[in-house]
Amino acid sequence: MKPSRKICSVAEKALKHSLAYKRYVKKMTGTVPKKVSSATFFKLPVTSKESFIKKYAADDLLQDESAGAVTYVSSGSSGKPSVWFRDEQTLAEGAALHRYIIEKIYGIKPNEPTLVLITFSMGLWVAGLFTADAVRELRKDGFNITVATPGIDRKDGLIAYKNSVHLFRHVVIAGYPPYVMDFLRELKTTDTEMHRSLFLLTAGDKFSEEWRDEAAKLIGKPTSYERIISLYGSADAGSMAFETPATIRLRRKARTDKALYSKLFGKDEKQGGIYQYLPDSLYIEESGEELLITKHMPIPLVRYNIHDTGSVFAPGALAVIEKRSKKAVWDRLPAVTISGRTDVAVTLYALNIYPDQIASGIPHGVSTGSYFAYTRKRKGAYSEELIIDVELKEKVRATKEMEVKIATKITEKLLTVSSEFKQLYDRIGSAAVPRIRLKKRGTVSTETRFEKKALLQISGKKPRLVISS
Repeated sequence: MKPSRKICSVAEKALKHSLAYKRYVKKMTGTVPKKVSSATFFKLPVTSKESFIKKYAADDLLQDESAGAVTYVSSGSSGKPSVWFRDEQTLAEGAALHRYIIEKIYGIKPNEPTLVLITFSMGLWVAGLFTADAVRELRKDGFNITVATPGIDRKDGLIAYKNSVHLFRHVVIAGYPPYVMDFLRELKTTDTEMHRSLFLLTAGDKFSEEWRDEAAKLIGKPTSYERIISLYGSADAGSMAFETPATIRLRRKARTDKALYSKLFGKDEKQGGIYQYLPDSLYIEESGEELLITKHMPIPLVRYNIHDTGSVFAPGALAVIEKRSKKAVWDRLPAVTISGRTDVAVTLYALNIYPDQIASGIPHGVSTGSYFAYTRKRKGAYSEELIIDVELKEKVRATKEMEVKIATKITEKLLTVSSEFKQLYDRIGSAAVPRIRLKKRGTVSTETRFEKKALLQISGKKPRLVISS
């Protein structure tokens, strides 16, 4: 699938307006083209956060003298925030993506009063801020939308919900899957009536189809799976793609159809997500196992390695895979499967926790250095917990005091280096603290129940990801 003229112009503008990108292309290829066609596009060098963005000053990276309309941050493994920018074009493209979901998938008409309740983290973090601005932008297109931004504070969310939903024909709850589930369960346990036309919009972490089943039951629409849509995005690129009824049907069917599963996800043991995207604002290509994206942003993202793994499908391919003759509006869109990431981290409530953050809290004198870190649902609930199995040296006796000490040190490290974790800790308190399980030498094993992906560190080797089956 070739890039469109609009995508090629994204590269041309970056070459013209970003001094850093111009220098990078000259360094990598020896020349700086003035025009980029669908044929010459692939001669442009691959970029990444490590090879490009971290190598240049922000004022050289930016495409204009101003930094853009909005700035936001993300925390990496070191805890030093990465600063990202958004301008009017990225806002308009974000609004177009959300309009597609609201109008074409949810079926909400512009004149129908709709409340969008945002339970993503607010402040400097991209998901909440970007969603609020993009949805609010739709008012300029005549949509009768009201935005409430309680963030991850459940009490504020309940106040906003209980005191305003009766004024609206539709309600959209947007947030990270664990928060959304917690919020829905809180509505249920407090005997709060579910709105008759409720929709869910999630991002930050993939959920299972069993999660979708449970959420659909809680909102009173047990078979209306298209009311629950997951977004694919990142801090550096913002919102990029979204589920559609076609991707949901295929993902659900693939659970029991091995041939279909192989066609969509290849040999990946963990079922990924399937999304579709607007091709005039995003181009995705495969490079080995990884995906490269091209998308307009104030800091250029041209053939940018986002370190996600997956496959790209041309427009109409999903209808062919489904063997469906009746066409739908989303058949005009390309699709992408997202299987995982090639960088190493375990996730808790959609935030990344890295190997060095865990290792820093494990005493060398008592541990072999091997551990297994993973998340899973708490018993009887859909909230998550982080569990770390730590392997002890021979003749070291496991004690409760040692478990508490390790958990405390890891928590202190995370509070120091990750502002996202600090916000999570402020929100859920001790539920964010990892649960430590001390294991005898040679007994740290991946043969345990866990959600999504896990981190396995064997002493003397590099940490690696383990994917749940």
